[in-house]
Amino acid sequence: IGFPVSFEEQLNLAGNASGPKVILWEKENAQDLKTLLKDQGPPRRFTGLVGPEGGFTAEEITRAQHAGFVPVSVGSRILRAETAAMVLVTLVQYEWGDLQLL
Repeated sequence: IGFPVSFEEQLNLAGNASGPKVILWEKENAQDLKTLLKDQGPPRRFTGLVGPEGGFTAEEITRAQHAGFVPVSVGSRILRAETAAMVLVTLVQYEWGDLQLL
C-alpha cells in the first residue's frame, strides 16, 4: 500500500506498472470487481485507485482508462472514501491472497 498521492501523480506512477489496474467507480455498470478477480489469476502486482468523497468525475475515469485502469463496480454499495481502500485490499486479498489452509 502506497502513500496518498495526487490523481495525476498516481496515473503517472502507474503508467508502466505491470499487473491489473482498477479504479473503483460507482457508476460502472459493465465490469464488477468480483468477476475481474475471478477471471484473472493472482498477479505479482495489483494497482487500485479509490476516489475522494463524492467519487471520480467522468473525465477522471477517462484519463485513468488512458493510463490502463479498468473501471470496476463493487455493486450497489457506495463506499466511504476513508474505508474504500481497506475494502479494496480486503477483497483482493480474499480472492488472491493467502487466506486458505496450506
